[in-house]
Amino acid sequence: MTVQALRWPNSAHSEQMIVAALAAMSAADANASGIVMPYRLTSGESLDEGLARIAEEQALKAAELLKADGASAYALRKARARFKKVRAVLRLGRHALGEAYAKENIRFRDAGRLIAVARDADAAVTAAEGLFAVAASVAEEEAASALLAHLVRKRRKIRADETSTTRDVERAARMARAGAKAVAKLDWPSRFAEVSPAIAKSYARARRTMLAALDSGDIEMFHEWRKDAKHHFRHEQIFAGLWPGVLDSRVSELSRLGRILGSLADYQLLEESAAAWSPTKTHRDNRRRVMSLIDDKMIAAMAAARDLGDHLFKDKPSHMRAAHEALWAARR
Repeated sequence: MTVQALRWPNSAHSEQMIVAALAAMSAADANASGIVMPYRLTSGESLDEGLARIAEEQALKAAELLKADGASAYALRKARARFKKVRAVLRLGRHALGEAYAKENIRFRDAGRLIAVARDADAAVTAAEGLFAVAASVAEEEAASALLAHLVRKRRKIRADETSTTRDVERAARMARAGAKAVAKLDWPSRFAEVSPAIAKSYARARRTMLAALDSGDIEMFHEWRKDAKHHFRHEQIFAGLWPGVLDSRVSELSRLGRILGSLADYQLLEESAAAWSPTKTHRDNRRRVMSLIDDKMIAAMAAARDLGDHLFKDKPSHMRAAHEALWAARR
């Protein structure tokens, strides 16, 4: 197949992308080891087999995390990420899966919500630690330290309700195990044409919410962009293993964008905690100093997200879909 046949319409970036793909594919085939990658399709499996494997593996890993580590911050964070990855795979096969999509999507959404409260408490503490690290004066350090102590006490109180936390974790683990069995048996799409619209849709939504966020500066729109960009990121992750050297750099940049937008969400959570915080009269200036620090961090995160987003979402959705379809055709 020629480079011209694989051209990404109206995009100068397309030809470079395709040329790199063709060069890398033969090398990948020559070095293929047959080892199954956790969240990527491999050259040796069909589309439907790969999607079923990925969804089942992620659900089982979430269940294992919750069983082994219980309510630890690490286990809760990683398990929620696994649930979101399952939902991303489900979104790829949404139209082919029919009613099964809604059932399983709700299952893994609800499982994630069961363990979300404890995760939010951990995120607020982590964000407060970040504020303390960038404090530029003794007064700012004292303010950040006071807020951090408050949030640590709040987290300790949430974790003190061990019965409720344990019950929710155990229920989420049971849902994950049942979900793993269910997704392994679904009738997953076998043709790329059945999933390429979902890839284009996730890209289009992320691009649309990015433009709205950057145009308005509204923090809520930045959060919508974060969610939509994460959906697109997970779809690109799934296919990155098939086109090494092509999507790897894009996946890396999308991951970085996710961290930037995620920090923005954590700082908003911290801002809400600070607004509800009632420091003693002796430290009545703490809240003001903390809120100023948070504002600085959020402005910096927005600027970094803008720079990266302009690069990642510069092409039209139709171009993105055409490029992925061409790459899939070249793989065969």
